[in-house]
Amino acid sequence: MRAPVAQRIEQRVSNPLAVGSIPTGGTNSNRIYIALIWGKGVESAIDLPHTLFMSILSSFLYPLMPWTMLFLRFALAAIFYVHSTPKLKNPGAMAGGMGMSSNMVWIVGLVETVAAASVLLGLLTQLGALAMVALMLGAIYYKTQKWSVPFSKMGTMGWEFDLIILAAALLLASTGPGYLSVDWKLLGIY
Repeated sequence: MRAPVAQRIEQRVSNPLAVGSIPTGGTNSNRIYIALIWGKGVESAIDLPHTLFMSILSSFLYPLMPWTMLFLRFALAAIFYVHSTPKLKNPGAMAGGMGMSSNMVWIVGLVETVAAASVLLGLLTQLGALAMVALMLGAIYYKTQKWSVPFSKMGTMGWEFDLIILAAALLLASTGPGYLSVDWKLLGIY
């Protein structure tokens, strides 16, 4: 015989994975039950404490979102600016190590600088972030295909750093700059 909670979940849920609040009556009326439904019935139901902790956590973290987006923009802009400076100042020296022409290195440095400024100011942020995505895809391509750099190796930088920068730029491109940006103030884009 199944537990009363499992029976109620079976009656209410028809999708493969269900998470929801199932009223149980008595002292357990404010509990959350997670049920995995496989085939004909509930294979397991896990009683979790009420979502009070998550509510408190969300109410604390959500108001910080504009500041976290600003920090993300600042961090990405700083990284791209620092990496663009040598390409703009001395593209010839960088060209040999990168396997590109001096002109191409200078263009990459210019795109990095413009993208960094865009993201830092929050002005046309999503375009700047998309430029960063393209640059990071190029960096990962060069490291994996041309230079045979491993993902991670003790003592040298692999392409794991490039991957996390790519993920951050994708997040910024898909979510926008946040409220603390020129985009929000002038264009209403957040």
